[in-house]
Amino acid sequence: MLMQCFPDTILILPCWDKTVDVDFKLHALKNTVVEVSFRSGEIQMLRVTPKSREQDAMIL
Repeated sequence: MLMQCFPDTILILPCWDKTVDVDFKLHALKNTVVEVSFRSGEIQMLRVTPKSREQDAMIL
C-alpha cells in the first residue's frame, strides 16, 4: 500500500516492501496531492500540496 488516508492523517508507505523503489503522485482527502520518490529504502522526495497539510503526513 502506497498511502492510507484518514481525515487528519496521511500515512506514507504503510505496507510497502522497503526493497522496492517507487515514484507516485496520489490524491488524498481535503484536496491534497502527495508526491513521493522512494529509492534504496529512503524517501528521496516528499511533496504535499497544499503546504498546510504537510504536518498531517507521516512516513512509516
